[in-house]
Amino acid sequence: MPAFDPAAAPRLDPVAWPPERLDTVVARYAMEYVRTTLPVALALLGPDDTRALLGHAARLIGMQYHDETARLLEIDGRGPETFARYLAALAEAQGEAVEVTAGPGGASVRLRGWRLVRGLEPLDPAAFEAWRRALAGRPRGARPKPPARRPTRGQRRRPLPHRAGRRGVIQP
Repeated sequence: MPAFDPAAAPRLDPVAWPPERLDTVVARYAMEYVRTTLPVALALLGPDDTRALLGHAARLIGMQYHDETARLLEIDGRGPETFARYLAALAEAQGEAVEVTAGPGGASVRLRGWRLVRGLEPLDPAAFEAWRRALAGRPRGARPKPPARRPTRGQRRRPLPHRAGRRGVIQP
């Protein structure tokens, strides 16, 4: 096999592929990767191992990228209200309908659905719990609270509430 020559590699036309379009492609690819991984992991590993393995990976990614994403979203500071605004901005960037309410000692972020998995077969609640871990450890590496029980297949789906507590930990 010949050595790779970057100068000979094909290039995208910068007029047809401006940086904004490339960013959109990268984001969609990443989300489609997660969308594919969740049901496959559930089928191969089962709910407990999916929750543990993907939840751990998601938490590490969340911790790694928190500061950068907060800066890009122009969200500064610590505390429940700031963290709730951060969660809402992330969800809105993914096309989610979000409602934020603040009160004494905390703030709540309510999603009206989960766009990432729209159109997939109903997933075990472990998929959402693993995904939630990406957000659970963000501020100062806080440990997530135990996951809340989510509706099982066939049960009525209600909005998914999340609460940012004192340390910024997502609480159901």
